[in-house]
Amino acid sequence: MVKISVPEFSNVIYYLEQHEKHNNFPAWVIRHQKEVFLLSYQMGESLGLKNEQLTDLAIAARFHDIGKTHIDARIINHPGVLSDAQRFEVFEHVHQFYEILKKKGVDSKPILDGVFYHHENYDGTGYPDRLRADEIPLEAQILRIVDSFSAMLGRRPYHNRSQKDLEWALLQIEENSGTLYNPKLVEVFLKITKKSNTAYPAGNNNAGGGMIPCGRVKRIVR
Repeated sequence: MVKISVPEFSNVIYYLEQHEKHNNFPAWVIRHQKEVFLLSYQMGESLGLKNEQLTDLAIAARFHDIGKTHIDARIINHPGVLSDAQRFEVFEHVHQFYEILKKKGVDSKPILDGVFYHHENYDGTGYPDRLRADEIPLEAQILRIVDSFSAMLGRRPYHNRSQKDLEWALLQIEENSGTLYNPKLVEVFLKITKKSNTAYPAGNNNAGGGMIPCGRVKRIVR
């Protein structure tokens, strides 16, 4: 189980966790968000982000897909290739996230923009606004890499990869450096994931144990 504890955001975190629960958010999506949270935080630490920046990154990462609670569950759990109409509906999850947090009174630009733009590509081919390079907020650029990595390895209705695919996933990240992903951030990510005990392969439920303090944010994995 992974939790984040940040006093000034405790009400927001509780609200978002309850939102997931009451909307029957699929367990595989929540697991994916927690994986993204862990690796994103490690990237933030490696980049030397300050406590406030790490907090914003942690919350954005942990709940980056919560907008999918407003998408038909049959689409989220669809085992095959999505139609164009279904893909368009999935694309809307970044807008839904924005609305969910604004409703709660969250006005942190790094959190809101980090999630809103986490499907933008470094070369300007992503969505929703086709931003490119440094036009994309740092939090979103980090999430773009880690979200992709977790999706490649995690168990999904549409694929069930095993941990033997770790090398393949890392190669995909490396090969798309400069197109989908920021090259400098890719270098940091690869260093983290290639350290034997620093990061775990996304999709691995046995990621470690105990409580690891990280500034004002605590990672709890058990």
